[in-house]
Amino acid sequence: MANLLLQNYDRDDLLFVFANTGKENPETLDFINQCDNNWKLDVVWLEAVVNFEKGKGTNYKIVDYKTASRKGEPFADVNKKYGIPNKHQPHCTRELKEVPIRKFVRNICGNDYKMAIGIRADERIRINRKRAEKFQWFYPLVDDFPTTKRMVGDFWKAQSFDLQLDDYLGNCDLCWKKSLKKRMKILHEKPSIGDWWEKEELKDEYVFDRDGLTIEEIRVKAKLKSSQISLFDLSKESQCSCFSNIA
Repeated sequence: MANLLLQNYDRDDLLFVFANTGKENPETLDFINQCDNNWKLDVVWLEAVVNFEKGKGTNYKIVDYKTASRKGEPFADVNKKYGIPNKHQPHCTRELKEVPIRKFVRNICGNDYKMAIGIRADERIRINRKRAEKFQWFYPLVDDFPTTKRMVGDFWKAQSFDLQLDDYLGNCDLCWKKSLKKRMKILHEKPSIGDWWEKEELKDEYVFDRDGLTIEEIRVKAKLKSSQISLFDLSKESQCSCFSNIA
């Protein structure tokens, strides 16, 4: 999407923003940095700054590739104030990405802007047009340059670098919106990824899982079923519904 915007819009009208949650896979941070360096995007790296005073909203700070949090610090602060995000209160994308980006852009542009979201044409079902109008979002890969997953794959095959992550991994290293099967596979392959999430659950009355399973219970299920080949067949699994913003 960033590449298409560069080709079709005036460069002076474009502002590229990445909101880091502190729980992105390291490959995601490397990838954003490579996109920035290869295409001269001048990406602004943001992180949420939680105000713990009641009635005060989340703000932001500007970081960069080197100083970006890598131990979940912004996410932990959001959990501390708002509780663990789950299907009843899915506030992580809002507080960690949407709010910081929106406040930053408004400080730069006022209300005269639109935010490009990288949802593809073959996943348009994820689009809420009323919400998009409210938050001034638009979808170049759906409306302006209809793009499918296969087209994205073909584009990256022609590039000198790529994200270096399998689809089931995604950007957030153990996103609670991923299916149980995906999280079981991740915890089977890299058990240590669950440590931060488990620690956060011990601070709260809620758990991240949509079905009420703790990280420890998911670990056990993954261990018990790791011998079943079908456990790791993710070919029919859909992606989680959250997204990272590059606007």
